[in-house]
Amino acid sequence: MGCYHRWWHNRAIDRGEFLSYDPYGIMYRRNDSSFDALVKHTFERLAETRELARIYEQWFLRKLPSGRTLGISMSPQLASIFQSMGQPTE
Repeated sequence: MGCYHRWWHNRAIDRGEFLSYDPYGIMYRRNDSSFDALVKHTFERLAETRELARIYEQWFLRKLPSGRTLGISMSPQLASIFQSMGQPTE
């Protein structure tokens, strides 16, 4: 996910326009079934307890430690993925 910036005198101006949409992902080594099971179980547990949504809100909707707020709402696709992992619907 990239936000369009216009450069002026070496300073980026956030235009708030997205040039593309990239899904989130995680990558880890192949053929490690125990680690794969751990990752899946962890994400399912985070979804079931709504912790995934809380983490998303903390970093994409609320004020960051820098003081800036990104204000990037969760896409319907990502919400659907969270629900497929067991996150309760509102």
